Amino acid sequence: MAPSSDGMNRQAPAASAPSGRLLRAFSGGAGILLLLSCGFSALESGGAAAESSETHREVELYHWVDFAFDAPGAASGPNRWDVEGSCVWTHEDGVTRRRSLLWYSGEGDVYVYRFGASLQGRWSGVTSSPVEALDGLELTVDVGPPGNPHRTGWSGRMA
Repeated sequence: MAPSSDGMNRQAPAASAPSGRLLRAFSGGAGILLLLSCGFSALESGGAAAESSETHREVELYHWVDFAFDAPGAASGPNRWDVEGSCVWTHEDGVTRRRSLLWYSGEGDVYVYRFGASLQGRWSGVTSSPVEALDGLELTVDVGPPGNPHRTGWSGRMA
């Protein structure tokens, strides 16, 4: 994959979701600093037939995964940075939860929900936003072991 103008390797091209919303999925590097200076990588999803490749991803532990959605007309100009949204993520154990916020990608009408887990297993997320195209999306991420078995935590510190 070739990096885009912002230096990020895009995981999947735009595709039409079952709901008719246009979306893209990105997968993330090992942290925010790496996010700014390195490309992205992720495992391709081999999910069940009922899961859309646009709303399901597989990723290594301690890596980011981004789900980007086009929301035409959500806002314009500098107000694009103020569009609100969040995603509540629940681990398959039913107990562990995380909340991630929506952010504006800086490109057109594209907004991103990002997820990163510190626990392996399946995570399911449901989005909430006053913008219809960004609300009620059901996302899943299967988090596998880290590629480097000596990695402990987001910092990449070695055991």
